[in-house]
Parts: sequence; structure tokens; C-alpha cells
Amino acid sequence: MFNSQLDLSEYGLPPDAKLPERILALQRDLGGDMIATLDYPLPPNLERSEAKERMAKSRQNALVAAQCLLKTPDYTPMLYVAAHGQTGDDIKYYVARVFEEREQNGLAEIRLGIAIGSLVPLRWSQKYKQIVEIVRGAIPGIPASHRSRTPVHVFGISGSMIPLLVYLGVDTFDSSTYVQHARRLVYCDPQTTRTSPVLEMDGLDC
Repeated sequence: MFNSQLDLSEYGLPPDAKLPERILALQRDLGGDMIATLDYPLPPNLERSEAKERMAKSRQNALVAAQCLLKTPDYTPMLYVAAHGQTGDDIKYYVARVFEEREQNGLAEIRLGIAIGSLVPLRWSQKYKQIVEIVRGAIPGIPASHRSRTPVHVFGISGSMIPLLVYLGVDTFDSSTYVQHARRLVYCDPQTTRTSPVLEMDGLDC
């Protein structure tokens, strides 16, 4: 999250101005019917000037992705725009600008969803109030005429926070917790969510 430049050369994606298009093409090649825009997350305590720069770059990448989709009428995925903000007001402005720029650039036919990012570090540090503030700010940024057909996703947060996020208006979630546990050879009990080192366990009661 602290890298201002992305090096995806091992995937055959050089760090150049066409990176948003290349990321879009990669998702298309993978058969994605729901795809996300290339973004620059906001780590905690980021300088305000850099946060503004990252948000602007992320919004620009979203605009480029939508313009690319307009040129490929045979490919019509749901485009989730990665949205970020340090505060609720930040992300409300961010989301509102996304929809304004879509209209201004003749991209109204591109289906958009909103995917709220940069929340995982806040959960790690138990800054739940800030998470709520950001989520509550993002949804009002969607124009009222579009809200019923604009799904809202949250990157990287699920588990015990799902009921709260649903109450706030979030539609879908994702989590890499189980993958991370598997890589560390840790078993997560699906009922209690307690974890145990697999190599120290005598067995599983499934």
C-alpha cells in the first residue's frame, strides 16, 4: 500500500501509462463478468497531499477503464470502481465525481458498481468508527436516480462486521482470511472462528 509505483512486470504488465487498459484486458482474459478498476489504496496516516494524488489517480483509472469498455461492445461486465477516502466527506466527493465524469464523457451506458477500499488496515487497528464513517459517506455519493441499480462492495472485510455493513447499505463482501490461514497452515473453525496450527492438531471434527 505504500508503493506509489506498481511493478507488475512478472505478469507481463509493464508500469506505463497504459496500465489501466492492461489490467482491464487481464480481467477480460480471465473471464471476469464483474471487474474492478486499478486503484491506489490509502494506507493509514498517509500525508494529505499524497492521499489526494492517489484518489485522483484512482478516479482517472476508472474513467480510462470505462472508456475502454465503451469501445468493446461485445464485453459488458459490471465495472466496480474502487473508491477511497480518508474521511466520509472524501469518499462521498470521490463517488459523486465518478458519476459526474461518467456523464460528462458520454459513458452513461457503462454499468457501474462501487467497491470501497483501504478499510482492511483500519479493521486491523480496530478503527471501526472510521470504517463506518467512510462507508456511510460513500453511499450518499451515488446519485439517487442510480442507487437502486448500483451495487456497493467492500474489499477485504467480512466476518463479524457483515451485519453492520449490511445495515449501512453494503451489498457484497470479500475476504482473503481463509486463504491467508491456509498459507500459514492455520485452521479456522467455521463456528467459533478460533484458529489452531494444523500441524499441532490431533484431528478435525467436521
